[in-house]
Amino acid sequence: MGNEVHKKEWIPIPLKLKIFVDIAEWIVFVLLILIFLIMLSPLLPTNKLFQTFIVPSGSMEPTVRVGSIAVIKGISPNTLKKGDIIAFTNPEDSKKVILHRINEAIITSGHQSFKTKGDSNKTPDTWTVSESIVKGKMILSFPYLGFIGTQVKTPIGFILLVILPALILVLLQIKRVKEGIEEEVVRRTQKTVSSISNFEKILIFLFVSSSLLITGTGVKYGYARFLSLDKITGVSFSMADFAKPSCNLILERGSKHFRFVLHRIKRYKRFHYVITYDTNGRREGISGTRDIDNQDDFESEDTTLGTCSTGDTCVFDKNIHNIHLQVDLIDSNLHSLSISDSQ
Repeated sequence: MGNEVHKKEWIPIPLKLKIFVDIAEWIVFVLLILIFLIMLSPLLPTNKLFQTFIVPSGSMEPTVRVGSIAVIKGISPNTLKKGDIIAFTNPEDSKKVILHRINEAIITSGHQSFKTKGDSNKTPDTWTVSESIVKGKMILSFPYLGFIGTQVKTPIGFILLVILPALILVLLQIKRVKEGIEEEVVRRTQKTVSSISNFEKILIFLFVSSSLLITGTGVKYGYARFLSLDKITGVSFSMADFAKPSCNLILERGSKHFRFVLHRIKRYKRFHYVITYDTNGRREGISGTRDIDNQDDFESEDTTLGTCSTGDTCVFDKNIHNIHLQVDLIDSNLHSLSISDSQ
């Protein structure tokens, strides 16, 4: 009798188990994508259109649950009305932000301000919110996703929510390659390696990117403030606002006066502004320079579009159009950043 060679029989993974593994891969993939977006939301280009805040307190329940991520869209204060939920700089501390509902809209001398209240608070807030400190209007919230954003900033949370799921996916891919080698050493291995999906390529990119950027990104927090009939009891929140500075040009009184509002300028020392506009076939301009006294927001005084003489007699420019505001922000190292707005 000749020598017999016994081959190890390759036994494929049962179909049901394979389906389960595939579903688990997609769940982990979606989880990593979600974590990636939460970590990098302050740096995404969409940050100019909206901002995200984690809400760890409950004065806006049941509308906004504890641990939710609130999405705030920048909007003109003139369009806000009673019942809208807004994010605004705490009138008592410019480093903090409040997320409450408009309880009353007040218009005084052409300027709009708001009275606010938390949904679960018994009494309204004691302050009046001016339009210059409004960050924007809440357009939606994602319940409980804020817990992920909070935990991923801790060493243990980063390991459990990012490193461990990514490692599981890598091990699953190694397992697939090993099965290919056992079935057919050369042909199967090459086929397995060459058939790596776009999904896995994207995963590797996200894993490396999030590892490099985790130390340089911030997740902003939005705390609602609690009020009772006896005393103010609440938790305000601090936020690391990595959003770019912005400016808003506001025309008033039939385009006879203007003012402008600057946001998120605290890290700069001063700014220079130039406003230009067309009037009756000529181009006019107004400019100036102001120091920034450690303030996050700035609102200018009303300025006349025209000329005024002694005795407050003013001649207003007519047919004003193509109004453009440019602001150059200058920091302590003399680096500058230009922002602009037009009407």
